[in-house]
Amino acid sequence: LRLSRNSRDVDRGPLASMSTLLFGGAITAAIPADFRDVSDIRPVEDNQTIFARINGQPEGEALIVELLDLLSPTDVADMPTGPLPSSAPSSPDALACLAHYYEIADINDSTKTSVDAVMAIAVPPPDVQRRLGAGASVLMLSGRQHCGKYRHAEEPGPLAVNLALLRVPTVNTDILVTVSSPLSPGMDETAVLAAAQGVVADVATSLAIRDWGLFN
Repeated sequence: LRLSRNSRDVDRGPLASMSTLLFGGAITAAIPADFRDVSDIRPVEDNQTIFARINGQPEGEALIVELLDLLSPTDVADMPTGPLPSSAPSSPDALACLAHYYEIADINDSTKTSVDAVMAIAVPPPDVQRRLGAGASVLMLSGRQHCGKYRHAEEPGPLAVNLALLRVPTVNTDILVTVSSPLSPGMDETAVLAAAQGVVADVATSLAIRDWGLFN
């Protein structure tokens, strides 16, 4: 998908998280105030909105909301992936989530990629369909990659990647919400991972499509 961005549309209020206009207001989602839209300082693809952490840790953490073509089972079968965790649901949606994650790993030039968990978000189906349309579903994935992206150091290192896959079949679209968190020695990784997962869950459970014309 290649979508037009009609305005720079991030609410810059003082709240801990805020309802933020994305893609010219066609989508809204709750974005933490500690993240700022990087399109103010560098070009961003029209199908992405990228936020960078400006306060707190970990330094270099990024939040991306991305609109992609919906992966079909045939698409997934042709993509290189790893195994699902034993606790993960064995479903086409879980396999699509895994495929998106490994595609991110390839883009990041990850030399070591693992998946800790794939799980459904506990949101009532009527709420998901009210925000995202008939047949929509939401899954979360937590994993780790080893790469140099998002790091200020010269050497590659561990990167925690937490993502939500929001499937919107009525417009043949997968919406990815990804938080990438560089990890470093001495860091409270448990707290970092919990915070990142919370951000992903908050965005995924608040994201709503307001103008379906975005996908035309």
